[in-house]
Amino acid sequence: MSWVLFATFILQKPLLIIMKRLPSFFDYVFFVYPGEEKDMRGVVPSWFAKDPRYRTRIFFGGIITKAQTGLSGRGVVVGAPNMVRNMVASPEECKLLKQRLEEFAQAFSVSAVALAGRGPSIFLYHDIDLDKPFVKGRMGMVFCTIATLDAVAQKHNISLQNNKIVIFGAGDVGKSIADFLMEQDCNVMTVTARSVFDKKNVVIANSDRDVLYNADIIIVISAKGSDIYPHMKYLKDGAIIIDDAHPRMLRTLKNGFVYRAALTIDGTRFIPQLPVYGKQSIPGCVVEAIVRATYGDEVTDQEDFNLKARTIGFRAFGIK
Repeated sequence: MSWVLFATFILQKPLLIIMKRLPSFFDYVFFVYPGEEKDMRGVVPSWFAKDPRYRTRIFFGGIITKAQTGLSGRGVVVGAPNMVRNMVASPEECKLLKQRLEEFAQAFSVSAVALAGRGPSIFLYHDIDLDKPFVKGRMGMVFCTIATLDAVAQKHNISLQNNKIVIFGAGDVGKSIADFLMEQDCNVMTVTARSVFDKKNVVIANSDRDVLYNADIIIVISAKGSDIYPHMKYLKDGAIIIDDAHPRMLRTLKNGFVYRAALTIDGTRFIPQLPVYGKQSIPGCVVEAIVRATYGDEVTDQEDFNLKARTIGFRAFGIK
């Protein structure tokens, strides 16, 4: 845990008291949690995870500053020491987390609440409705991946329509990305990969292996970035990986390229920075919260969402 995050944690009560006195200080909430044990230090002190009583406690984690365009508002980061496996195993803990996030949102009069990573899928898996102010994050994640893909294609001077694209992870978000790309006349296929609800690694079929190993572009959106590791040595030379997994990939591709799916916007910073993303990199679920907080129910479909996100100023991060 960084000293900035530690100071934020120690001083959270007086900070919250001060911010409650400021009218409409926050516009949206971003809820983070550790994917695994090793990620705990980026959320709260690790000793809290050892006591189940703290797993549904909401801790103040920092703020997200306004964009220079003036269209998006200010966000607050909150977290809980509840790992993915705990959330999948316990609908009761998820219900408590939702209740406390609702109370937090009401106390600060925010209009959107985003759950990091696979949080929305886990809540919906437990039949926990994500009605207002919660956003499901699907549109934001799709836009994040598409914007990153467009930037990568421009960097490598390639046509998406003339390359084989494979979605590694055929969940709701993966299928939505595939549907969008097919509407753009792209040659795209999906390969089933491990989800957060699978207790064991998924062994993909031989036919799926052939599809994956002959792909020009692979979008990794499985439960973990490491799910693609056993297949990387078989990918064709020059293959491009777009990593949209949580936790992310930590390996490079020897004879290819790996890019993280993330966005940025001038003026928006995480204080303190997110341990995985950094100060300027914004995950897709936060993008959706910002767009929803800005436009409300005016967003009609994915194409409209993409347009509004670009209007606010979002663009691919870290691709030059």
